[in-house]
Amino acid sequence: MEDSLNQIRNRPRFKVLTSDTPAEVQQRLKDYVKLHKDDISANINAEVSVLSVRTPVDYFWKPYLNLRSETECNGTAIRGVYGPSAAIWTLFMFGYFIFGIGLMVCLTIWLVTRQIGNDEYGWALPVAIFCLIGLVAVYLAAKFGQKKASGEMQRLRQVVEDVFKKDC
Repeated sequence: MEDSLNQIRNRPRFKVLTSDTPAEVQQRLKDYVKLHKDDISANINAEVSVLSVRTPVDYFWKPYLNLRSETECNGTAIRGVYGPSAAIWTLFMFGYFIFGIGLMVCLTIWLVTRQIGNDEYGWALPVAIFCLIGLVAVYLAAKFGQKKASGEMQRLRQVVEDVFKKDC
């Protein structure tokens, strides 16, 4: 487990194998959250659990820990994913998509019209530059959010280590 948890910074996914049943895993999570209810909030169900760190202010890149329990031959596999809410993740992907497609289209229009000697689409280069600035802005906003949420990410990692320490 330690090797997979160390990869959180680069790839926020992990897998823990345990001999417990999914119901026992669910109970372990509930017991942990009950003990730490002042700083951890959770929605724990039979197969999927979502945990987050309680903060006075929720900002756009609030990290969540999504845990999924799956029955396997030798016990239970707990698969975890760290990241922002699905709505924020979708917003950032939408920003990358719109600005990226806009950049490609506008650059193509500008290059083609330049090749054929037509000055009718002179607006394409400034719009392409705007799209490039938009891409950089979305990237920097994501990096800023990740940096701001690093303490909460470490706290969520601590939850996993505490709950599943016997399975390490």
